[in-house]
Amino acid sequence: MKLQKLTLSLLPLLTISAAYANDSINALQSQINALQNQINTLQAQTTPSAMVMSDQSNPFSGMPDTTFPLAMMQAKATFNAPLILGGELEIDPQIWGGSFSIPVDSSTTYNNGSDIAVTTADLNTMANMGQWVSAYISIQGGVASNPTTLDQAFLTFGNIQRNPFFLTIGETYLPFGVFNGNGPYANNLTTNALRASNTNQISLNYVKGDFYTNLAGFENKDDRNNLEDFSYMVSYTTTGNFNYSIGAGYLYDVRGTDTSLGNAYPNNNNETTKVNPVNTPNTITGSRNAVYDLNGLVAYGPYGMNGEAALTQSGAQNLNGTETGQMSTWNIAATYDILPWGIPTTLSMGYSATHNMNNIPFVLNGMANNSQSTQSSDNNAGMAHQWIAYMSNEFFHNIYMSPEFSYDTLYNGTHTWELTYDITANI
Repeated sequence: MKLQKLTLSLLPLLTISAAYANDSINALQSQINALQNQINTLQAQTTPSAMVMSDQSNPFSGMPDTTFPLAMMQAKATFNAPLILGGELEIDPQIWGGSFSIPVDSSTTYNNGSDIAVTTADLNTMANMGQWVSAYISIQGGVASNPTTLDQAFLTFGNIQRNPFFLTIGETYLPFGVFNGNGPYANNLTTNALRASNTNQISLNYVKGDFYTNLAGFENKDDRNNLEDFSYMVSYTTTGNFNYSIGAGYLYDVRGTDTSLGNAYPNNNNETTKVNPVNTPNTITGSRNAVYDLNGLVAYGPYGMNGEAALTQSGAQNLNGTETGQMSTWNIAATYDILPWGIPTTLSMGYSATHNMNNIPFVLNGMANNSQSTQSSDNNAGMAHQWIAYMSNEFFHNIYMSPEFSYDTLYNGTHTWELTYDITANI
């Protein structure tokens, strides 16, 4: 009887102990499962799934120009094969016209016309040489009267999954500004004036969460013997349904850059530039001239707005001896994303303007098959105002068909416009 009573008295305690043990086992099993999922994720990031893969999940051609190495490093977790291949093909049927006119050669005048141009034909390759070193090479086909060239070629050293610092060395876009608000084909005036082409450089980068900063030293196109120019940029970017970005930049000397503004200064090496391939005259002179840049973006759901402003530290001298004063440019654009008939579509309208850039040669948006500039030389033929409107439709995966219209007015009172149906395929 006593044994029976003792057993009955211990029964609740044994039941509680068994339940506690069962809960402990379940908790332990959950921790084991979570650990296994982390191991599987790590293996997927570090173990190549194939020797070669495509960039279709995140096309190289869709990555931002001035922060391209950063975007590539962020994509490295999914680009987990030794070799990643991609490409871009862009075709632009267009018409153009207006009151602005300039001779192109003895038999051709830029005034009005129509054309079909293959403006981009790139082959892109990324090679992962372990977890800490990657290489990127882009070959640009000989289109729009240009020869086949090595567009980008650089190495990155680092792994931002483990360390926030990484190094870039080679030829890529200069990390200065963001230059949003362009059309599918045409660039706004801020981009036209100040986005540098691919430049030989070495840059130290730091990225931690939403914060990014970069310091780059690069060759001055007037002195190939020294890395005497540099740029600095800093930005803070959030993601989500409501997101925003704010950034700032500093360029030590615009004269050493392959930009429309930089090319207006004398080129001591007499080189053909990438931004403006035609032989434009030098229209201004002066000493070192730095540029300050401020940019931002805000988006909520399908609505977005972006803007950028840039100001030179000082003015320059026109060839007639007059002073330009401080030169500046700014742009703003609004976007709206919709989904008609299940087709991802972006509508955009943007405006840009310049100040004291009367004699800066700007690249014209028409005649895509034989790119021309305003070739201004003390004739107030710099671009003063521009509107760009477009509708970009992703009819098929990574294939965009985008009607675009831009309208420019020049300081001399003339105007020019273009209407382009841009077709871009990320292949």
